[in-house]
Amino acid sequence: MFCKHCGQKLEDEALVCPSCGAAVESRSGDVLQSALHPSAPVSAAPAEDYAPAGGSRGPELEGPKHKKNWILPAAIGGVAVLCILAAVLLSGIFSGAKGDLTKAVTKSVSAWQAASDTLELPDMAALRKEQSASQRTTIQIKNLSDEFGTEAQMLEGMSVTMAGGSDLSERKLNFSLGAAYGPSELISVQIWAEDSILTMACPALLGEQVYGFDTETLGRDLARLDPDDAEELENVSFNIFDVAESYAKPMEIDAAATKALDDAMEVEKTGSETMDINGTSLKCDAYHVTFPQQAMLDYLDAVRDAYDAQEKNQAILDLYRSFGASDEELAAVQEQLRNTDMFEQLEELLVEAGDLELDVYVNDGYVAAVIYEGDGEFLHAYFGGGENYADDFSLEIQTEEDNIQFTSSGNHSASDGAYTDTSTLAIDSRGLYLPQVKSQLTYDPKQPSDNFSWELSCEGITLTAKGQLTSGKDNLFLDLDQLSFSVLGTEYARLGLSWSVGPYDYSEISQGTPTMLEDMTTDDLSALSYEVSVNAQNWLISLMNDVPELFQLFM
Repeated sequence: MFCKHCGQKLEDEALVCPSCGAAVESRSGDVLQSALHPSAPVSAAPAEDYAPAGGSRGPELEGPKHKKNWILPAAIGGVAVLCILAAVLLSGIFSGAKGDLTKAVTKSVSAWQAASDTLELPDMAALRKEQSASQRTTIQIKNLSDEFGTEAQMLEGMSVTMAGGSDLSERKLNFSLGAAYGPSELISVQIWAEDSILTMACPALLGEQVYGFDTETLGRDLARLDPDDAEELENVSFNIFDVAESYAKPMEIDAAATKALDDAMEVEKTGSETMDINGTSLKCDAYHVTFPQQAMLDYLDAVRDAYDAQEKNQAILDLYRSFGASDEELAAVQEQLRNTDMFEQLEELLVEAGDLELDVYVNDGYVAAVIYEGDGEFLHAYFGGGENYADDFSLEIQTEEDNIQFTSSGNHSASDGAYTDTSTLAIDSRGLYLPQVKSQLTYDPKQPSDNFSWELSCEGITLTAKGQLTSGKDNLFLDLDQLSFSVLGTEYARLGLSWSVGPYDYSEISQGTPTMLEDMTTDDLSALSYEVSVNAQNWLISLMNDVPELFQLFM
């Protein structure tokens, strides 16, 4: 493959020409579609994640060389602003001012991607795309301050574990919850599903037998057991995977609408200006970018059409209807869904704002600043300024009521082997200054132990986490053996926390043939109810003998 602009030979997976900096046109359409909407289908490798300053998930860009792009919390905030520009520029138009700005955006996004790749973390986006993943979280109380009292300190040693996962293609899912006190297990519950069959196991209450029912025939089964309420029950029927799949289905935005937005966008080079970029004075080329209001409204309509085609709201209504909701109740639910319609809210904002005009500043081929100035409102985003472009970022947003300032700096490229980040967030709301939040994070993948640390502080309140972050090809494990909560230097609580994520694993689910509701009689249900009551009493007696501390706590 060769660059269509300078003729330089390219690697098959190249996103950018190393010679002239132009985006590779054969991939630009996929990149554009993915960046404009995170769930839009693409024909390339899994999408990358970017974490904007406010913590929300931003647009996603794809590239075969960037399969390990998972950004740690508070790591590279605000790249969403840059990606929005990339979304509308990477559409195959590479001439004039628009072409020059396209190259700068492409080069900038690539720099942030390269910085995240140095962490060599697994591709969490791939698990989401495959719709098959499992997670497990365990929290343990290790130490409580005397301030909580002797009784509360008896909780030391208690732990809770939650795990769950799903594979939508196989129509399988599971959820489990367990509690323990030191080495003693208190209780465990497992729920799992295969297509419409939902099964539950709880040894403490149900013994070794597992029980299940078919969600699609649930109404008929309940009506058979309770003829008096048969009319209300018999229509209860649903399949949780049908609902899940309606939400997991990728949005297919009309390609013509995407191209129309790009065609309507105007880019004008307005000269040069010296800018203060995160404390460094840089001479920048200035560009003025205009998105016409009508073009944005037309594109919003295309996105709305793609969303409606997924029939997500209809799936919710069908679920309510299956549980016997009346017409009045369905109307109320539909009205609630309409009131929370994000598209209506976005449309109102676009109608009020008019054309969207941005000033973009470029230094040394990188985007250095994106400025939006409105009527009493503004957004200022600054990229780079330090030795490495991806190491520094700042964002300031001014609205009619709030002023929000976010800064992030550190060794984001892990050039010395360790990734570091220091971030601050300050909010002035309606003249009321809120305490500044500061985050300090370090991750050194070369350290054999305690390679991860994070401190979050705000006005004398500090949360400190230390432990080990371990990653594999498609899994991640975070073991925080020290999770401390302190006030003015005094530790009030110390916890242990472990979290893991990886491909879906069905082997942990309890096996065995379940007793199905459809095969049970009213006498069987009465017998089961009695058995559960007896088992519950025996379970409580056993706990009194094994962990008397807990009963002292509640006596």
